[in-house]
Amino acid sequence: MRSLAAACAMALAAPVRQRLTAWLDERQRRWPNTANPHLFLNHYNATRTILASTHWITKTIGLSAQALRMDRIVHEAITSPGDVRRLTDMFGVSVPTAERYASGGIEPAEPRTRPPLP
Repeated sequence: MRSLAAACAMALAAPVRQRLTAWLDERQRRWPNTANPHLFLNHYNATRTILASTHWITKTIGLSAQALRMDRIVHEAITSPGDVRRLTDMFGVSVPTAERYASGGIEPAEPRTRPPLP
């Protein structure tokens, strides 16, 4: 299974694939006829084509959307030995921002709580 991020396909680790597959199966079971293309669905947006609210994401995941994004950028900076170009291409950040992430100047986010996975 591959994820598409900024037109850049990347392999997903086995635990990520398993959790993503489980969520997509659950999403399909709960909302089999939804036209919503977004990853996060709930009772409010499943019948529309709008994003889940940032409040819902924060409450459900235990991290704000911004903290989650920062965590993914930090992780990519660590796993791609500080490849500034990769960070700018994948996440759409500026070169100075990518350099801060690549130099280790930004720490990963700490979740407040971790809800149980389905």
